[in-house]
Amino acid sequence: MAFKHGVYTSELPTSILPARSVDSNVVFAVGTAAVDRLAAGKPRYVNRLRMYYSYDEFVSEMGWDEENFNKYSLQELAYSHFALYRGAPLVVCNVFDPAVHKTSVSSEAVSFDAKGAASLKHGSVSKLVLKNAESSTTYVEGTDYTLDPISGELSRIEGGSLPAEANVTAGYDYADVSLVDSADVIGGINESTGESEGLELIDSVFPQFRLVPGSILAPRFSEDPAVAVVMAAKADGINGLFKAVALADIPTEGEHGVKKYTDVPAYKQNNNLSDELLIVCWPKVKLGDRVFGLATHLTGLISQTDADREGVPYASPSNKRLEITSIGYPDEKEEGGWKELFLGLDKCNYLNGEGIYTAVNWDGGMKSWGGRMSVYPSNTDPKDCQDAIRRFFNWYQSTFILTYFQKVDNPLTRRQIQTILKSEQIRLDGYAAREMLLGGSISFDESDNPTTDLIDGIARFHLRLTPPPANREIDGIFEFDTDNLSVLFS
Repeated sequence: MAFKHGVYTSELPTSILPARSVDSNVVFAVGTAAVDRLAAGKPRYVNRLRMYYSYDEFVSEMGWDEENFNKYSLQELAYSHFALYRGAPLVVCNVFDPAVHKTSVSSEAVSFDAKGAASLKHGSVSKLVLKNAESSTTYVEGTDYTLDPISGELSRIEGGSLPAEANVTAGYDYADVSLVDSADVIGGINESTGESEGLELIDSVFPQFRLVPGSILAPRFSEDPAVAVVMAAKADGINGLFKAVALADIPTEGEHGVKKYTDVPAYKQNNNLSDELLIVCWPKVKLGDRVFGLATHLTGLISQTDADREGVPYASPSNKRLEITSIGYPDEKEEGGWKELFLGLDKCNYLNGEGIYTAVNWDGGMKSWGGRMSVYPSNTDPKDCQDAIRRFFNWYQSTFILTYFQKVDNPLTRRQIQTILKSEQIRLDGYAAREMLLGGSISFDESDNPTTDLIDGIARFHLRLTPPPANREIDGIFEFDTDNLSVLFS
């Protein structure tokens, strides 16, 4: 050490640390986007994470097909989350690859009209071969005709070899989003590239964007129990540290569609849709002519509820107004192709009692109705079965991890312990003062820290906190008081 002669200064770390800010409901979603509708030259993101804070950003990069709104699953989420509930951010993974998910048409009859225009039955076209009806002549694009590959519209070029009002045959490939299946959404590790795909990409959200996922969504694909179960599994131990909540829909259409409210609990039980990190929803909802999974609207409502409360997830999204016009499910047998349901409070409560979120048309409009995680009623631990408490625990644990990660590998001294104890108690007291917690405490107990752990550098803190339970039942006890009859004689 150098010889010193004079006055010098030094600094010590502040004894109290401010908490790390963590968004309470960053939505991670996997599904299909209209990337086949993007203009030529624009990148098509497939199995790549993209983050958006606005509707316009999503449409610009992921494409949009207004005429086929429900054809692409991520469209319903982007519209609901950004346009209806003003939620943000949204981290999405599109698994639709137009270069892979495509169908071939060998011989389609096409007729040009008097104006020289014709249309293929499908858009998003590639490898078009246009021949005369006898297949003896092949017409050349750019010489005989032009093609809009996105719309599939053809235009005859004057002076080319294509006759006016010709009847021709077309062979081509077209991008077919219907070929995307649950396996694409579940994803995994690509054997050839070693890269993550589908739901497996959730572990890349924080390293890439420094955001902790709060909700996991797979619109429409989550109706497959295999997808919903994987979503719940991925919600636990993100990056080996964080937790999120998965939201899934119970199907109302197809072979396994559930149309009666009395059959919903059995479907949930038989398909193992019971997990403390999973919310299951039934039925579907509509806004105008657009059909949505209830889970899509519920995650937007969660973001809205949190935003109204300083971004702290201590309130349930239950009994909050949904931006919808109808509750029910698609049914071709019904007028307008939609079966509207008018579930009374007793029926909705039956579903709630089985750990199922639903929607009710009740006082104040159409509202979400639930409050229980899917693990209910088999697990009644408040931190596991009540959605507001579960989400508060998830969020608070994430903030604890990120706040004190800077202290990892510091010397395990009394000052280190006191910094964490004081900082965290101040934070807990602040939430209690604002009634976001009923109370909370942190301690460093000898019983939790055996010598063998301490010498190995492990310090264990015990946090006790009480987010307010949702007041699910308010009882008024009324009594006729005969004593008040005395006023008749006064």
